[in-house]
Parts: sequence; structure tokens; C-alpha cells
Amino acid sequence: QIDSDESRQHHSLKSNEFEMVDTRHSDEVAIEQHIGEQIQRDHQRFRGATYYTILGVTPQDSSNLDNRYLELKTRYKRDRIEQFQSIQLKRQAAEVHLWIETAFHTLSNPQLRRVYEQLGRMQRSLVEHRERIKTGELLLQIVNLSQSGDLDTAESLIRRLEREKPDDLSIKGYFGWVLFRKDPKGNFRQAYKLIDRAIEADLANPDLRYFMAMVELSMGNLLRARKSCALALRIDPQQREARDLLKKISSRLKENK
Repeated sequence: QIDSDESRQHHSLKSNEFEMVDTRHSDEVAIEQHIGEQIQRDHQRFRGATYYTILGVTPQDSSNLDNRYLELKTRYKRDRIEQFQSIQLKRQAAEVHLWIETAFHTLSNPQLRRVYEQLGRMQRSLVEHRERIKTGELLLQIVNLSQSGDLDTAESLIRRLEREKPDDLSIKGYFGWVLFRKDPKGNFRQAYKLIDRAIEADLANPDLRYFMAMVELSMGNLLRARKSCALALRIDPQQREARDLLKKISSRLKENK
């Protein structure tokens, strides 16, 4: 009788263990199904969407950009994606993750954001958007290198970029800027021509306006330099270099009166 009771008790405990395992398994399946439906919705909604739509902000108000990015990043953490059984779900989640990262990287950088908005107005394809933004990142690196004094590396990069994209006139403007930084007195005429041609091709680029202001200042043309600075700030009010230069030029103009 005792053996029989122990056997029934043992069988009952085993049954309870299987029920607990089944319950946990059911919960995991339900959670993955819920997350999977969410990923499919996001994948459908984000495909072809603007970077603003992906991050849930607007061009006029992106004050919540960081919070929205962190919220989405948590949802699409790589280790979480790897736990999915469905290959299709993994692929869709990886694509959404890439879109989120690209959108935040672009919109959180004022210069890349400006490039992106220009491309949006020009209604280019998504591939062209990405390609142009990659070019914008490289140009930003070139500007930073030239500002920090690493002019040889900046020249090497801009020459490579110019070879890769010989028809892009705006790149020639950055090349002119690097030449000017290397030798302001010897290269200012060539730099002026290259930057001037680049501005004609890319009127809404504040960097080129700032470059022109610097060249004009070296030529002693304070009024033209002030105008170029003002145009740069009209395009991008946050451009610190143009703002600082405008103060310097305005101060010199006052002294000359």
C-alpha cells in the first residue's frame, strides 16, 4: 500500500513538472508570436518610409528623437533577434534594426540630416539616399580632418572621392577647401574657382558658403565674406563655424569705419 501511494505521488509530481514545462513553453510561444506580429507590422510600415516616420518624429519637432531611438533599439536588440526560430522573422527584424540605426545616425547629425532632407526634396531612390549619405559622412570626416590640421589625410580622402565621383561638382568644392587650407596664399584662386562652381551646383550647401567666406576673407573682401556667412547660416542656423566667422567679420567691419 505504501509503495502504491509513493508511486501515485511520484507520478503526480512528474505530471506537475510536465504541466509547468508545457505552460512555460506555451508562454514563450505566445510571446514570440506577439513579438513576431509586431515585427511584421513594423517591417511593413517602415519599408519605404521616411527616417522621420521610422523614429516617430517630424522635421519640425524631433525633440523626442533620442527617447524614440532607445525605445526601438531595445525592441530590436540583436540578442533578442537571434532567439527567434523563424528565419524570415530574423531577416525582417534585422532589416528593421538596420533602418532604425540608419535613421537615427542620419537625423542625429545636423549635417547628414541636411543632406537627407535635400535628397528627399529631390525624390531620389532609397539606394541613392544611402549612397549620398555615405558620401556626406566622408565629406564631414574630410572637413573635420582639415579643421584639426590633418591636411594630408584630408587631401588623400578627397582625391579618392573625386576619382570615384568625377561628376559630383560639390565634391570639387570640398577639394578646393582642402587646397586652400593647405596653402591659403598659393591656392586661393584655384580654391575660389572650385568652390564657386560647387555652389552653382549645390546652392543649399552651407559648408560651401562657409568655405567661400573664408576664401573671400583671405582676399580682403569683408562684405562678400559677410554675405557668404549670412547665407550659410540661413541654410543651417546651427553651423557654429559660420556663426563665429560672421562675428569676427562684423567686428572687423566696425573697426574699419
